[in-house]
Amino acid sequence: DYRGVSEKETEAECRERGVRVVEWLRGEGSAMARARAMDGEPAVIVLCAHRTFADLLCRILLEGDGAKWSYGEIEYQLHNAAISELLLHPDGRATRGARGMDSTSHLSMPLP
Repeated sequence: DYRGVSEKETEAECRERGVRVVEWLRGEGSAMARARAMDGEPAVIVLCAHRTFADLLCRILLEGDGAKWSYGEIEYQLHNAAISELLLHPDGRATRGARGMDSTSHLSMPLP
């Protein structure tokens, strides 16, 4: 979804991309997920992203904007290859969901 003009995406361009993704999540993405949810079940969106971009999305969703975000300065300690849950509420708020899934200990477990 890169729409910038630089050879390598700048922080400002990344923030703009983050805003576009959050707008999609809150709008079209949420509507599609709600349309597919079974009666009484929550709508689910699975989003895979690099840690730095995921941190930017958390800042925008949880703090309201990405103004304090800087590339490589991680605020939300999302672990590599782990799962983080964010809940998007009908009023547009976002909150952190279940804790304890943001772990990579399963990666070092021996196979059966």
